[in-house]
Amino acid sequence: MQRIGNVLQKLSNAELPTPQMDLFSNWEEIVGKEISEIVRPHKVGKFRDINILILKAQAGCAVEIQHDSLHILNLVNKYFRKKIFSVVRVVQ
Repeated sequence: MQRIGNVLQKLSNAELPTPQMDLFSNWEEIVGKEISEIVRPHKVGKFRDINILILKAQAGCAVEIQHDSLHILNLVNKYFRKKIFSVVRVVQ
């Protein structure tokens, strides 16, 4: 029989999903099918204390996505139930 402390230690050392992993794997669920078909999360950056979500848009869609970036930012932060990202950048 294992001590509860040993079990808890193993659990605390286990790799748990991070918000970044959730973002990439649940993108369609987070932003919806229509948006997910034209833009994907590219990477996550940090500048000073600001978390930046960098999105990769399909060719010709960057202007449209940049226009909707506040909406996408709100969807992402709503999914995580807290303000994780403050800025969205779009690349092609």
